[in-house]
Amino acid sequence: MDIFLIINNLLILFAMIAVGFFAGKSGKLSDKAFSDLTAFLMQVTLPCMIFSSMQRAFDINMLKDSVIGLVLSLVFSLSALGISYLVSGALGVRKIRRGTWIFASSYGNTGFMGIPIVNALLGQDGVFILANSGPAYMIVQYTLCVRMMYAFSGKEPDGGKKNVLLSRQNLAMLLGLLFFLFQIPVPEVASRVINAFAGITTPLSMFVIGLSLSRGRIADTFRDKDVITICIMRLAAIPLLTVLALHFMPFVSPLLKSVLILCAAMPCPSLSVIFSQTYGGDVELGSRAIFLSSLACMVTIPLMTLLI
Repeated sequence: MDIFLIINNLLILFAMIAVGFFAGKSGKLSDKAFSDLTAFLMQVTLPCMIFSSMQRAFDINMLKDSVIGLVLSLVFSLSALGISYLVSGALGVRKIRRGTWIFASSYGNTGFMGIPIVNALLGQDGVFILANSGPAYMIVQYTLCVRMMYAFSGKEPDGGKKNVLLSRQNLAMLLGLLFFLFQIPVPEVASRVINAFAGITTPLSMFVIGLSLSRGRIADTFRDKDVITICIMRLAAIPLLTVLALHFMPFVSPLLKSVLILCAAMPCPSLSVIFSQTYGGDVELGSRAIFLSSLACMVTIPLMTLLI
């Protein structure tokens, strides 16, 4: 990959984040605007981008990469969870914080931030593979991770079941995969509408990330050692271990390798806060980890691309 092209594309993305940051600091956008833009992104434009990336001529190599990517994503997801569990114990992270620490260290923001970045750096081929790998992470997150959160918090499960696997993003992936496998043509009007919404996903997601960063307090974050160790794990240790593991997998294509490395290098996911709030973790720790890792990734992601 052309490192100068990668850096140029990342600079464009981070400039979009800066626009959102300063817009948030101006005080002219309310919290409701932030939540509404986030909902619009997650429920409309991101599913459109996923579906749009799959509208292509049938390619057996792309299908093969997607299957291998799904399996490796599941393996890497479980491995990251196990490694973070052991490291959190070695560091003596307090029990009430440990579930959030493990979760935030193990998983990256592959949907909200990962898909736009992969699209910018690797194009729709990369988005195709990433979208089909997503369910592997969600299966682990909404089973093992939920149980882990409850176990460390001492909170009792409420017994309710929500089929989170049927999110709009996953439904868009399944529908797009059906259209891809059976080469079903999309009507022109529908295709143009979907592509139009897909096209605003990257700038909108970067803008919303900037808004999110504008709401944090940097001073408190840098004084929290657990936040710093989370960022070291999330942005350095896990990505480097992923690169090392892929080095011994010659069957992995360069494109799939690039997607997996970029996913491993993403900052902490927004689910760190949502899971902590819902299942008894440390919400403040999750928020600070998202804030600092999103800032730090502006340096670490370009460095990680040197290893692709």
